[in-house]
Amino acid sequence: LNTLDDRKHESPYDWSAIDKDSFASELRELAVGHFSPLAKENGTNIVEATKATPARWMLVLSLLASFFVSLPWYIDGSWLMLFVTPILAWVT
Repeated sequence: LNTLDDRKHESPYDWSAIDKDSFASELRELAVGHFSPLAKENGTNIVEATKATPARWMLVLSLLASFFVSLPWYIDGSWLMLFVTPILAWVT
């Protein structure tokens, strides 16, 4: 199984003009506009402001743990877990 990159040894998108692309420029402006106030509020740079906080990582890990804990009941055929486990998988 090969991807397009493997067959042609090149990317299907020409990245040389990414700085001139209007969509990329607008997206970059929106991202900077969104994360600049967070960076100032936290006293960090914009790159650090885009990263998940420890509280967010704890939320993700607790949802992931809940998903794995619900799997045995899901496999066993629990009607409640028939609905809860897919939702946990989606949210995680």
